[in-house]
Amino acid sequence: AMAVEHEVDSIHCIGCSGAMRRNNVNYHFAKLTWWQHLFPGALNRHVRKLNPDVIIIHGLLFGWQIFLLHWQLGRRPRIFAQHHAERPFQFHRKFFHRLNDAFISGYFFSSFQLSKPWLDENQIRDASKVYEIMEASSVFYPIEKAEARKFTGIPSSPVYLWVGRLDENKDPITLAKGFAKFLRHEPQARLYVVYQQDDLLTTMKKIVAHHPEQMILVGKVSHSELLYWFNSADFIISTSHYEGSGIAVCEAMSCGCIPIVSDIPSFRMMTNDGGCGILFQPGKADDLTKALIASTTLNRGDASTKVLDYFHQHLSFKAIARKMIAAVNEKRQALLNVITPY
Repeated sequence: AMAVEHEVDSIHCIGCSGAMRRNNVNYHFAKLTWWQHLFPGALNRHVRKLNPDVIIIHGLLFGWQIFLLHWQLGRRPRIFAQHHAERPFQFHRKFFHRLNDAFISGYFFSSFQLSKPWLDENQIRDASKVYEIMEASSVFYPIEKAEARKFTGIPSSPVYLWVGRLDENKDPITLAKGFAKFLRHEPQARLYVVYQQDDLLTTMKKIVAHHPEQMILVGKVSHSELLYWFNSADFIISTSHYEGSGIAVCEAMSCGCIPIVSDIPSFRMMTNDGGCGILFQPGKADDLTKALIASTTLNRGDASTKVLDYFHQHLSFKAIARKMIAAVNEKRQALLNVITPY
């Protein structure tokens, strides 16, 4: 999306070397040894040859590497770093991040609130460097529910969907307990749980066993098939306690699913503080039940349209690119070339 108006080079440190150009983006692939990851001098020299005006680092984990990059390239390129759910660092990483903060022009966080621990720890010294920009977006899109449900075999509405790992942070136990109570009010509702990591599967099976027709553990599905699952659902639920953003919720919203999500910083941003969704207290099954009951009073067609509008304005690839370019231009008058080396 940035390459529509600007020159973009994207560097990926993966298991092969090569280059290609697609959709106006120059992709560079580098196969690095462990030592070359630790001391990426050759990679940084390659970046310098590309003569960037702006460099975007994906993730805040690369303190030492960012220091070397700045040392090799000097002050001309503006460096921005995008938060990918990392927490403030300890020990040597804290030292390097504070050192790097002096020459990092800006940080992209999904929510301003997610940057507060970094500011409190003085690992980011200037709050004006923080820009609220979604971490990632979705390649999915709305299709007819009848077509989607023919694929998934889902029979009726209202349909609630949960997608994630069965671990303590994603908290599927609160999901199961809250939905079980909701079924007393709305016995026709259906919950489908798509999951991969299954740490809490045994406990989940015990809870849903009392409602086998209304609470269905789907298991793992391929990413491409999620297009049909999201378009089969009326609502997307997330019970997470912490997220850097919330990719499954974002993907669901791109298909018009109405979010019912825990009241955490990233989800407050993604739902416009509940303006296009329903928030509940994380870890509180009773509060989730109240949110689910509230969902039955919504005009689903109007609410879905509102979700799609908000997605396109704030969470889409175009929206992310527009906000990144605006942030860069706030620091520099002209953006000519953007590079993402890590």
